Amino acid sequence: MQLAKQTMRNFHTKVEGRDPVLVNGEWHHYDGLWERNSRGQICVDETLDCTDTVSSIFKIGKDSCDCDSDQHTGALKFVDGQLRVCLGNRWAKAQWKPKVDDAYGYGTEFYPGKSCKDIKKNLTGSPADGIYWIKSFSADKGFPVYCDMEGGGWTLAMKFISGIPDMHGLSTYFSELPIAEFVEKAISVTNEYKGHYKNRLAIWRYCCLPKKSASQKTYSKDTKVLADEFNQFFASVKVGLYSSSGTPLLKPPLIFKLTKSSRSTDFFRKENLEQSPWDDLMEIKNPVAFRTDSSLCWRVPLHCRLFEVMKTFGDDQSAASEKRCDGDFGWLMLTAPDNRICPFEKKRGRQSVFLYSKGKASVKFNDENAVGVADMMAIFVQ
Repeated sequence: MQLAKQTMRNFHTKVEGRDPVLVNGEWHHYDGLWERNSRGQICVDETLDCTDTVSSIFKIGKDSCDCDSDQHTGALKFVDGQLRVCLGNRWAKAQWKPKVDDAYGYGTEFYPGKSCKDIKKNLTGSPADGIYWIKSFSADKGFPVYCDMEGGGWTLAMKFISGIPDMHGLSTYFSELPIAEFVEKAISVTNEYKGHYKNRLAIWRYCCLPKKSASQKTYSKDTKVLADEFNQFFASVKVGLYSSSGTPLLKPPLIFKLTKSSRSTDFFRKENLEQSPWDDLMEIKNPVAFRTDSSLCWRVPLHCRLFEVMKTFGDDQSAASEKRCDGDFGWLMLTAPDNRICPFEKKRGRQSVFLYSKGKASVKFNDENAVGVADMMAIFVQ
């Protein structure tokens, strides 16, 4: 049986007609001299006979061919203690045991599902939490997502990390392009990847949905509308806070309903709230703040809080510095990058971090015993 394979070799030239010899991983000539061709490493097409005995041991290094075409599929390299394989358009970590038994099973790159809930429904047994592949209606190919399978099949759409004030979450939230969509470390509920994450599910874009006018009874095939996959294919949003290792901190999480008019940037409102870990938040009709961002975010970015859910604001400017903002009661916020007024926000390590009530009701944010710090927020759709 003949196997066509692309291999990588160090290309060497002869010196004065002498053949180079591989000694201890380096190319030498009989007089101890060695050199590499100026072209360095090149890729060659080679036909291997699978019945031949292999008499050599090959070492895979960090250098390799490009990985930007189908012809490069299967190329290997070893970088930072990980074996990586070329999939034709990107490098991926080689998995000795795939996350699903069949590499071509439903929810894989070669057979993507529609959503995590759809994959959970179609796979047998109890699929584990982790990375699966889905295919967006607005794309020709699938993309990887994190699935909360144990929670019922929720699809991660956005993730915000605490403690990175130089990378403000506001720009990520309103970004019209995916961020870290194919970065494996980012597709999780840990903070191993030190950056925010957003995939195409949370992007408002022109898509392939047909448009119907008031006089039309059927959809036209040659028109398009501005579509958001949040509201076209999903009915609920789950917002959870997590520790660095992925342990959920809100029990139960926040659940928001989605309507056909809900966009991925405006679901975070009190009128959309269906479930909360805080009893009094469900009861109160008009909290002083329930918003993704405020006007300060555009006027004074360093004072910009995000995901702010507050019951009251109260700051006595004549009070001692440690008593400022003593009237700030609430449930949740991502603190500002550099607000030096409120004690709970200006102390070391409190810049751009998620603070939340550890109890079942609103708390005073200056109360260290009542306030918890989360390492990240994850936003799922279903």
